[in-house]
Amino acid sequence: MSKRFAVMVLCVVWAVGCDDEGGAPGVMGDSAAPDVAVDAGGGAMDARPMRDMAAVVDEGVEVDEGVEVDVGPCVPSGTEGCDGVDNDCDGVVDEALVRGCWDGPAGTQGRGVCRNGEQTCVDGDWGECEGQVLPSRELCNAIDDDCDGMSDERLFQACGVAPSGGTGLCEAPQERCEDGEWGECGPPVAPTDEVCDGEDNDCDGMTDEDFGDLDEDGEADCVDADRDGDGVANGPDNCPDGANPDQVDTDGDGAGDRCDPDDDDDGFADEDDCEPLAAMAFPGGEEVCDGFDGDCDGIVDERLTTTCYDGPDELAGVGACQRGRQACVDGVMTGCVGQVLPGDEVCDGVDGDCDGTVDEDLMPGWPDTDGDGFGDAAVRPMCPAVPGMVMVGGDCDDGDRAVNPDAVDAPDRGFVDADCDGVDGELEGLVFVDGSVAPGAADGSRDFPFGTLAEGVAAAAASGRDVAVSAGRYGALAVVEGVGVYGGYDAGADWARSAESVAVIRGGAVGEAPVVGVHAMGVVEATTVAQVVVETVDHPGPGGSTYGVWAREAPGLVLVDVTSRPGAGGAGVDGGD
Repeated sequence: MSKRFAVMVLCVVWAVGCDDEGGAPGVMGDSAAPDVAVDAGGGAMDARPMRDMAAVVDEGVEVDEGVEVDVGPCVPSGTEGCDGVDNDCDGVVDEALVRGCWDGPAGTQGRGVCRNGEQTCVDGDWGECEGQVLPSRELCNAIDDDCDGMSDERLFQACGVAPSGGTGLCEAPQERCEDGEWGECGPPVAPTDEVCDGEDNDCDGMTDEDFGDLDEDGEADCVDADRDGDGVANGPDNCPDGANPDQVDTDGDGAGDRCDPDDDDDGFADEDDCEPLAAMAFPGGEEVCDGFDGDCDGIVDERLTTTCYDGPDELAGVGACQRGRQACVDGVMTGCVGQVLPGDEVCDGVDGDCDGTVDEDLMPGWPDTDGDGFGDAAVRPMCPAVPGMVMVGGDCDDGDRAVNPDAVDAPDRGFVDADCDGVDGELEGLVFVDGSVAPGAADGSRDFPFGTLAEGVAAAAASGRDVAVSAGRYGALAVVEGVGVYGGYDAGADWARSAESVAVIRGGAVGEAPVVGVHAMGVVEATTVAQVVVETVDHPGPGGSTYGVWAREAPGLVLVDVTSRPGAGGAGVDGGD
């Protein structure tokens, strides 16, 4: 028999066999593979498992009679899998491979109407999932259509007309499905009063229209997460009712400046505070050099000065050396102006190097016409001195022995500068007041006088000095024992004193109390008020009194060249019958 025929017979024998009971031939399963192949002559062949010869034939391999082809053994690799390979070497590829399948959502498999499908392996690939029943929309049929374990749950349908055309929350009446049947028709959802909840309760097409909308964004404040519309949610917003995207909080108290009544936390409301963002500036505060109106008087850093000295501090005030002044300009102290630093000693009668000795080693001398021991200050010294000269200068009037740097000088009616310090009276014993300067910080010196009598008297009382008053108008004077008040000075003429410089003290009305220009009470120690004019207004009340000078228990009060011009007293009260 030819080899081609033998192959064909083998293929048939491989596919057809008999069962153990001698039944009719049928298709063999994986376990029915023959142990022995038989050729056409009935002889036994090699018992090795054979490769699928049909595959060889299909590949176009020519097998001639009498020629034996060795296609190699089939090696089992396990159970049959859907991969297009004869894994179990039974001559059939991917035979009878079927598995369950499910494409529905997790948790619905096997519930309600839902059922698995099957997939069959074809040519190494699993086919479509056939026969599965997936979840569907729940219907009123007493069946669990959506496979969630419940039947007819939450099934409603309209059974009438919606009020207001179904606008807002209004809804048509509905009936509910129970046990596969539609129940009775319920009531409709009708309009109600509008409440602030983000819904159209009254079904008029508008939402929360009766409630506030601060940022006018169409969303009522009660449901608006950012009711001021500044981009910061209400919770963290330090001023939720006022747009403040920068969240500025000057005083750090948690309330933004936009809604904080006292932004700088200085105890004064913003509307009453001239500097609402500066904690150091408020009505009645202290003026400091910082560019703010510290006392809220309308003037920034007014007349703020301080002494200064760039040389050795111990030399300030010795010889020619003097401290200077710094003034506040735009919040910054200027350079030191007017200071005199140590210099070279020259023949000028001045201690130029500030060592306590005048013109040392130069032997200066001055003429002394009046013989008071002090040379004429108007004459330049001679170095070295010639016989007849004195060694000390500084005499501002070398024709009057009573005038020299050692003289005692009190403000007098002749306005004489007896001690040659530049003013009538002792310069170091006076506090200066000039009503023409703006009120503010000052030290009472010639260059920086106080602006009011009250300031001057208070400073003089604290330091044991008297008060020098420049021409001008001032308020009422309350005399303090031991503090003299002297008018006649002219601040514009380097504080020269004369009868032409008039200081006016004027008393005003305060309720029903008497009107008083100068008030002195309990003045026992000699206390002078000199060279002033005292005036008072008319008393506005019935029977009220006016006094130019009112003094009681004041034997020490001394008035020198004081002119009193009191106003009229109040009208008398009619007597009875």
